[in-house]
Amino acid sequence: MIKRLWDHTMLNVNDLQHAIDWFEQRGLTFQLGGHHPQWQTSNAVGYFGLNYIELLTTDQATNPGFGRDDATSLYDAFETLPEYESFNTIGIRTNDIEAVHRSLADEFRVGRIMDGSRRTPAGELVTWRIFFVNQLVDGVAAPFFIEWPESDSVRRYQLEQAGLLKNQLIGQSGSNPSSTTSSSHELWRKRSAASLISQFNNVTRRTGFS
Repeated sequence: MIKRLWDHTMLNVNDLQHAIDWFEQRGLTFQLGGHHPQWQTSNAVGYFGLNYIELLTTDQATNPGFGRDDATSLYDAFETLPEYESFNTIGIRTNDIEAVHRSLADEFRVGRIMDGSRRTPAGELVTWRIFFVNQLVDGVAAPFFIEWPESDSVRRYQLEQAGLLKNQLIGQSGSNPSSTTSSSHELWRKRSAASLISQFNNVTRRTGFS
C-alpha cells in the first residue's frame, strides 16, 4: 500500500536560535538539524514521534536563485525572508515517491524527484528523496512529498537513539496521563503545537519576530 502521511510542518525564520528559544519558552523543544548544501538553507527540528516541525532559515548571501517552478516552498522562503517569518507549507511522507509523482503529474505542476541531504552538527549525513508541487494553494506553497530511505519503524528507532524524540512539554497540562493513551497524548500535543504555530504566525505578521 502506498502511504501518504503528514511528515512535517515548515516555518520560515531568520534566526534559528532565536526561534528555538521562543518555542522552548512555550513548551516545544527543538534541536539544530543541520545544513542543506544544495539549497543553502539550515534547519532545526522538533519531533512528535515521526511527525515534526521544521524551522527553516536561508543563507541570503548565497541565494541559489530558485524560481517558482524549481521548488515552490524554497522559493517562498528566499522571497519572504528576512522581511516576513511565517508558516511555509507541509511535507507529506510516502513509501513510493515515484508512484505518487506519477499520480499527480497530470493535474499539478510537479517538479522532478531530487535527492536531498543535510549534514547534522554531529557530522552525520541525513538523506531523502523529494519533489515539490510548484504552485500555490490558497496563497501558500503546495505540500511537497518526501521519502526517507528507512522504514518508519527503523527511522523511529534511529531518532530515539539520536536523542531527538523528546518528551515535549507542550500540551501536557491539558491531558490526564492516567486516563488517556500514548496515541491520544501525541494527538493532543500535535494540536497544541498547531495552536502554537498559529500564534507564531500571528505574532510575526503583526509585530515581527526577530
